[in-house]
Amino acid sequence: MIFLPTSVQVFRFLHTGALDEVMAASEPEFVIPPAGSKYEITIPVDVGGSPLHELNVNRARYRAWETLFKVSCQALGKVSTSFRLRHEMQERARKDRTPGLREALEKIANSLRAAPGIFQHYKRTAIRKLGVDPEMARLIAKIKPRFLLLPSSLYDPFTNDAIVAGHALGVPTVVLQTGWDNPSSKGSIARQPDHFGVWSEQSLRHVRDMQFCDEDRLFVIGSPYYETYVRRKPTATKEARKRFGMPTEGPVVLLGGSFRQFDEVALLQRLEAAIDAGELPKMTLFYRPHPGRQLREELNFFDTSWKYTMLDPEIEQVYKTNQEGKKAFQHTYDLERVADLLTAVDVTISPLSSISLESLLMGTPVLGICYNDGRNPWGPDVTSQMEHYRDMERVPAVRMCRNPDAIIGDLRKMLELARDPESANMAREGARYFVDNGSRPYGQQLADFVATRFFGA
Repeated sequence: MIFLPTSVQVFRFLHTGALDEVMAASEPEFVIPPAGSKYEITIPVDVGGSPLHELNVNRARYRAWETLFKVSCQALGKVSTSFRLRHEMQERARKDRTPGLREALEKIANSLRAAPGIFQHYKRTAIRKLGVDPEMARLIAKIKPRFLLLPSSLYDPFTNDAIVAGHALGVPTVVLQTGWDNPSSKGSIARQPDHFGVWSEQSLRHVRDMQFCDEDRLFVIGSPYYETYVRRKPTATKEARKRFGMPTEGPVVLLGGSFRQFDEVALLQRLEAAIDAGELPKMTLFYRPHPGRQLREELNFFDTSWKYTMLDPEIEQVYKTNQEGKKAFQHTYDLERVADLLTAVDVTISPLSSISLESLLMGTPVLGICYNDGRNPWGPDVTSQMEHYRDMERVPAVRMCRNPDAIIGDLRKMLELARDPESANMAREGARYFVDNGSRPYGQQLADFVATRFFGA
């Protein structure tokens, strides 16, 4: 029985083929949120003829799990810097407006719940009061699966309820990590699953120390949607550049945008000015906004006449929608195309996003931005403190820029590093601490794990 709680899991596990071998070797039944609901999947769900069930998401239960996560962020700030930052930014947003009585009382209650000596009792009591989701329990009892497979971001409509239901009904649970920051930042699991498939050494440490899971329940399997980056036959740089209409000679620098708030257009303007002033060599700048960017205070890309900068057309519509003051998220994109893009460029600049990790996987050095733009509250100065990013400085192919006055000089140094034939190997080797897909494809590893654990193979 395979739960797909959001469009992210559908894309990263189903569309990538990561579940194909499990599907071929068993008779899985899939569970998704209902169409037309707040939690509906917004991209195609093709399960190859397997039974597909729509399971209602009880909003009261979801809000209860949401409250538990908020309290966990406050209580576990010393365990995970990311949890602490989430709590601090929530409090900062609260101070920017006048809260109503209900919100003020909730803040007081959550502070009491998060207090040392009280939090663990509160968590146990909250989970016990919630009990098992009756609709989910009925579906599991009807299907009688050997195990529950949970591709999960932790903070999603199904994970906690499925873990609780599986434990109550005696059905083993297998959680699979979806995103880089999930274990250290995106949720608080109700109880330990029977098994937890993680990306790497870093993720294993995060799940063990921040989600309090026994290490013998954890196994490193890598990332399903990064298979493209670690298995593909490399494209020649000149061929990759032709695909994007870039000059085949001279430096090309990617600005990979962030989900969090940063005025990326202002940085592009500064880089163009530095090129004109001779502070940087003539180069092409390629701007790929994040496919799910937060609203922010920023300049508009289309208000500038650019000399050296190209905008990625694949993300252009998301960017335009964002400029209209609307949130937008592009759940699917061409992973082969992104891999070619990262082959085409010499250096990636990013105000810290997953594209920095993707760049390392493709052997591209990374210049991380860790300073605030002076316009947005949750910028790279905050993001750079989050647990999953804090280890990046250990990678020789990464440089963190914490001062806006240093950005031009730091980019010059990274362009020099990129000319070193060993820089690509340094980047790839450093990336293994964050994503370790091993010597065999993700789907094979998962199918073998399932066969061994649940089918006696």
